[in-house]
Amino acid sequence: ADIARLSLAPPRPIAMRGWTAERELSDKLIRMEVERDLGHADLAVSRRENHALAEQQSHIMRMNEKLAVDLVAEQHRLQGVERERQELREAVGAFSTQVGEQSEALTASRADVARMQQQVR
Repeated sequence: ADIARLSLAPPRPIAMRGWTAERELSDKLIRMEVERDLGHADLAVSRRENHALAEQQSHIMRMNEKLAVDLVAEQHRLQGVERERQELREAVGAFSTQVGEQSEALTASRADVARMQQQVR
């Protein structure tokens, strides 16, 4: 197919063939330089993106550390609250026992007063 095409194409002068080859090489060199420049641009963009991602990662790590410290502090606070709650439960239980004992004593005293009133009458 190439041979048939070449045989049908009008012959080019020798000088024209050299100029065309030189032009093709020049175009190829320009394409290679553009591709290289695009590669450098892509690399620069990648570096900027990597730097931004590294900053984000650093920020996230700092926030995680702060949250871990806050979490430990909150756990200690909650343990203190739980201790206080337990102490209050025990105090309420003791108070309830005391109120029950006093209520029984009061009931006994009322019964004694009622007996005494009966004896007086």
